[in-house]
Amino acid sequence: MELPDPETLCDREDVECETETRSVTRGELEAARDIETHVTVGIINDGGDVLWIDDGSRDWTLPAAPVSRNETWATAARRIAAAATGVDVDLDAPVRVRRVAFQHDDQRHTTYNVVVRTAPVSGRPVGDEPIVPAGDDSLSGSSDEPTALGTARHERLWLDHVPESESTGVDADVRSVLE
Repeated sequence: MELPDPETLCDREDVECETETRSVTRGELEAARDIETHVTVGIINDGGDVLWIDDGSRDWTLPAAPVSRNETWATAARRIAAAATGVDVDLDAPVRVRRVAFQHDDQRHTTYNVVVRTAPVSGRPVGDEPIVPAGDDSLSGSSDEPTALGTARHERLWLDHVPESESTGVDADVRSVLE
């Protein structure tokens, strides 16, 4: 499965699209141009559980990472899922897009986070590899050195529900993956 661009996904009835527009200063707009577009992967297993990670910087969330300029959305999603589980994972469907538009006067910059559900994996696999951007060789699986994505070692947990205390937006991602 290949993923179309996020704007095309927002036109589909089977994909939830959340849009936020932020009015910012010129300096904030320039800084926003450095914000990377991400793909979030809702990895589910054959028992109906979803894989959560704690990367040390965002608390418990779904596996996610930036999409590099040299890879497709689907390639990035497969890379992230393989790092998180240690197995090859098939993608099922895009389920949600978060679009944030930063605007100053007539200038605008938009970032995206595409949430993709996987086909069910067997059991509760957990990978040994850190979840890092493609081409980032600065980390090894045994390192605990800080990175822009947290620490190289990520805690992982399989859950069949969204914890009641979760209200950071991840809950909507998980619900869309479980539907």
